[in-house]
Amino acid sequence: MRLLEQIILVVAVGTLLSSSGCAKKAGPSYDPFVVFPATAQWTWDEAWNRLPDDPAVAALNIRTLARDTITEGLETRGYTLAPQGGKVDFRVHYQVGLGKIIKRDSVEGYGTLSLNLVDASTNRQVWVGFIKADIHPSVSEAERRKRLQKEVNKMLKDFPPK
Repeated sequence: MRLLEQIILVVAVGTLLSSSGCAKKAGPSYDPFVVFPATAQWTWDEAWNRLPDDPAVAALNIRTLARDTITEGLETRGYTLAPQGGKVDFRVHYQVGLGKIIKRDSVEGYGTLSLNLVDASTNRQVWVGFIKADIHPSVSEAERRKRLQKEVNKMLKDFPPK
């Protein structure tokens, strides 16, 4: 049921954005009835992390870049990765998607990253953020990390919600 709920959420958000003409590249949505503490402990929910099954993705080291930039972004905002077996307030997972825009003279690649926080005590998804960015495979890993961190920081700009 959890996967079905996530699919419905992604489709609903996508439909809402496309029908409203919104071209937003980063943004959050959250449960307004949840109190987000100023500091919290979280852990990765590995079963729900998703990357495209594509050798090009593995070559770009997206898994490490996503994990590092998300961890840094959350830690900057007072949410620390819990030690193995420690008490956690939230479980965190992400999904990465790739797409192409075919233009008259070119093809441009883009990537999406959605970040989800699940309340560990209720098992409810309480916050989701997303980013969409152009992909330039020819740039260095350091530059990709820098660009991804910039986008993750935009996504987490107002995190935790007040």
